[in-house]
Amino acid sequence: SGADGTRAEYWVEKGRILLDERDPRRALRFLDEALARDPDYRAAWLYKGKALEALSRHEEAARCFERADSRAG
Repeated sequence: SGADGTRAEYWVEKGRILLDERDPRRALRFLDEALARDPDYRAAWLYKGKALEALSRHEEAARCFERADSRAG
């Protein structure tokens, strides 16, 4: 349904699929959208870190992984 587009889970799943398809730049746009909807969404931070690593943006990736770790449990 159209309402799915408002949920962070929708955007994270799209980002994950784009990462699997080796398109980290587009994945990042979806993951940022997920985080705009839910800044505490641990999976979004993890996948954003992976996307940034794939783009050789290692310092930014490390910060994303730290944010994901701080949301563990």
